[in-house]
Amino acid sequence: MEYSKKIINSLKRLGEGNIILDIDRDLFLPFYPHSLYQLDSFINFEMLDDQTLLLVFVGLVRIETEMKFRQGSTTPVWRIYAIIEQRRLDPHLLYANWAFQYADNEYIPFGFGNRKGCLTAFEYKSYPVPNIDEDITNPTEFSDHERRFVYSGLVCPYCGNATKQTDSAEIYHGISYGIIYLCKPCNAYVECHKGTTLSMGRLANSDLREAKKRAFHYLDQLWQLKVCNRPTVYKWLSESLGINLDFAHIGMSNLKQCEKIIALSIQRMKEIGKEPIPYKDVGG
Repeated sequence: MEYSKKIINSLKRLGEGNIILDIDRDLFLPFYPHSLYQLDSFINFEMLDDQTLLLVFVGLVRIETEMKFRQGSTTPVWRIYAIIEQRRLDPHLLYANWAFQYADNEYIPFGFGNRKGCLTAFEYKSYPVPNIDEDITNPTEFSDHERRFVYSGLVCPYCGNATKQTDSAEIYHGISYGIIYLCKPCNAYVECHKGTTLSMGRLANSDLREAKKRAFHYLDQLWQLKVCNRPTVYKWLSESLGINLDFAHIGMSNLKQCEKIIALSIQRMKEIGKEPIPYKDVGG
């Protein structure tokens, strides 16, 4: 029981975006290179709650790919994905498409060894690519699980495809500021928390990056001028936007949300008699 808990916790950490060097790799070496399927003997995947199941799914894809396991059809990943499908946790194929592109095992995630030349799970399943950037805040369209996956940085919110984890020097002209998640075709990226590979939110293209700067400028004035403290600001923002407090952060916002945050912040400042500092005046 203790052994299975350690495995699950390691897989969850990988599913959240931690690098493989930060977990106990020795837990998985007894299964190397052909016997990850034996995890079924230690873990009853059916008993995992929804969020844990999704994180374990992502973690196992990464373990198998990054540690060079050679599982073929015996991979437990497609059996886990069958449970995910049964529970309808991936209605827009975000997890499937990420795994489809990330894994080098053709049996992932659907359990078939022939991808028929398709490059994405959307194509394979003949689904349209969801316009995540427009719909990610619509609770009738996307679940909190799907939002959390987008905010992990592993999938691009513009095209729905897998991102590349790379050094920020790739976009900052050779100067490194840490790790980023990058989608080159969409010119979108997101930085990670300092010294980690944990995303600071969702990927942003040039328009959204500029909108986020403006949103930070106006929202931060609410607590910098002691209108209210930071926790109160984000609670107010959550209620004003009508979204889960976990997602009420500029790093997780899309273009429409940023524009609304700017408008709400300016309105709030004026309501209490404070004149907001215009964004164009920043830096003199």
